[in-house]
Amino acid sequence: MLGARPAKWLLIAFLAIEAVLIWKWARDPWLAAFLAASAVWFTLDVMLLWRDRPYSPGEMRFSFLAWNGVALVSMPWVWHAASLAPK
Repeated sequence: MLGARPAKWLLIAFLAIEAVLIWKWARDPWLAAFLAASAVWFTLDVMLLWRDRPYSPGEMRFSFLAWNGVALVSMPWVWHAASLAPK
């Protein structure tokens, strides 16, 4: 509906806001840094790399598999740190 470029800018805004919220209230520098780095990546994507071109199915598959891989690898740390759990 939005198109590639506006959707990417919306994602960048969400990631940046999330990074600030995590930094300010959860005091988790690692999670905030990951979210900020993701916002930077999508900024490079929208400005220099893919711009408004759609991703190919192979690129999408790789991205989702990599994102899930990062989630799986980081699970023990997230459980240990419990920075998002109610205190």
